[in-house]
Amino acid sequence: MAIDRRPMIGTTAGPITPGTALAPTIALPDNCHTVIVYNEDATNKIYIGFIDSGATAIPAAEAVVVPPSSSTTLVLGPRSSRPALNGDRFRFDASGGTPTAFISYINGTQA
Repeated sequence: MAIDRRPMIGTTAGPITPGTALAPTIALPDNCHTVIVYNEDATNKIYIGFIDSGATAIPAAEAVVVPPSSSTTLVLGPRSSRPALNGDRFRFDASGGTPTAFISYINGTQA
């Protein structure tokens, strides 16, 4: 994605069916330096990962886990300071049920 001029953006991914590696509704902007993910589901975990575009699921052992009824903050830095992703995509998965990830992108001024 390109630079987004808004200082912050809210979006979602879901409802997530386990084993689906779902993309967020709004893609990760190049100038996003921080991502906050909230899991309002009281039972199921949300998995976050950068996975190969052909993958269908995020392995739990390789994921950032957002426990039920909690949030996590990912400090990524703008795209220019991130490691090369080699085609990997920002995706969400779940341990069960159909939770929704509520996502906040905090953006800077440069990619």
